[in-house]
Amino acid sequence: MYKDQHWWVRLTLILWDCFVTVAAFVLAGVWRFDGLSRFLQATNTWELLFVTVLSSIVAFMFARMYEHFVTRGYLRELVYVINYTFWVLFLLSLYVFSTKNNMSLSRLTLLYFVPMAALGMYASHCFIKKCLRLHASSNRGWKMLLLTDAANAEVTCRNVLSNNGWKNKLIGVFMLDGQEAGEQALCGIPQIGREMDVIQFVTRNPVDEVLFSVSEYRYHTETTQALLAELAKTGAVISIRMQLPDLEDFTTSRIEQVGSFAVASFAEREYDYVSIILKRLMDIAGGAVGLVITLAVGLFLAPAILLESPGPLLFRQKRVGRNGRIFTMYKFRSMYRDAEARKRELLERNKMKGLLFKIDDDPRITRVGKFIRRTSLDELPQFLNILLGHMSLVGTRPPTLDEYEHYNNWQKKRLCFRPGLTGIWQTSGRNDITDFEQVMNMDLQYIREWSILLDVKLLAKTVKVVLLGRGAE
Repeated sequence: MYKDQHWWVRLTLILWDCFVTVAAFVLAGVWRFDGLSRFLQATNTWELLFVTVLSSIVAFMFARMYEHFVTRGYLRELVYVINYTFWVLFLLSLYVFSTKNNMSLSRLTLLYFVPMAALGMYASHCFIKKCLRLHASSNRGWKMLLLTDAANAEVTCRNVLSNNGWKNKLIGVFMLDGQEAGEQALCGIPQIGREMDVIQFVTRNPVDEVLFSVSEYRYHTETTQALLAELAKTGAVISIRMQLPDLEDFTTSRIEQVGSFAVASFAEREYDYVSIILKRLMDIAGGAVGLVITLAVGLFLAPAILLESPGPLLFRQKRVGRNGRIFTMYKFRSMYRDAEARKRELLERNKMKGLLFKIDDDPRITRVGKFIRRTSLDELPQFLNILLGHMSLVGTRPPTLDEYEHYNNWQKKRLCFRPGLTGIWQTSGRNDITDFEQVMNMDLQYIREWSILLDVKLLAKTVKVVLLGRGAE
């Protein structure tokens, strides 16, 4: 059995896109400078080519160019290509303007580059998909035979054909419930015969894979088990459609191996591993820079905090992180030392609905505390949590232990993602939101819609919110 073939399609696609992008950039430079030699003389060519390749790889990930590559239509393909091209343009422009590398000349080169790259990539993608489809339909393509029954035949055929892409060619259908082969094709696929004819067909025709899709009770019959045993002897790959439970709260599922067992795994969402690595690299870089800023700001804040209210400089509190992991979160102390003890006296003034606690004119907050809260400077020590891996730059809000103990089961879903220094709630005017359910929905929205691009947008929005002093007290 061959391993998943999608990885080499993805690798081929990213290498090809890099080649097309570099070729378009060189052609744009040659056009701009009226010749290759003048282009090479006017620019630091190898440095620019390296940056172009790096930009292509990053843009490939951000634009998710491999997503539904074969099955997406011509218009959708154009949208993906334009998105990718402008990502490359943005990254190249960022490099040019930050390094001032032939800025006055490179702008025009970049202007020529955009239509060349988009046109070349769109045409090449359409050609690649055409080749993959031709390969699937040729004699060298992977040929699949469907064994099914009346209850599952049509839905299985439609599902396989609509999501198949380039990998498999469905060559025929066998009915296992005693029905004769129909005179008409099923979704355009010929009905070949009945159960007794399967082995003869497989041994006399090219068949790479046999897909079983029947009602669950039929799998356990002696006839089906005997047929599976005989098919295993032929060398064809045997695939069995599992009758999985309909779990509405889970949007993704996959088959994995745990020990020697094949298991079905369900999750709220399946995240791309490369994107997760990029997110962590962003966290490390941002956390390192943020920690330096924290140390510098702390030199000025420490005397003010300690003079007004004796006690520790940092406020430490146990919070609940990803999937229930407990960690210590750090902040610059903005309250008097007895703040937690006085909280019970102030519960009647709580303006939040649900499990959150916040009151107007909180007497526990010091004068310095009001300033650092309004400017969000109290949050700076959390960059240490980010470097330690407890938190992320962007994520969901980390609950306190007391809050977590009162969660309903569905509310714990927000913890399937690493909590963040900022997020949708923090950038949406957090002090204007008094309903805990609304906060929960914002966190769940982040989990459903997460991408690197969303993180970048929320970070940019956070900077704007902090500079304008909105949403913090």
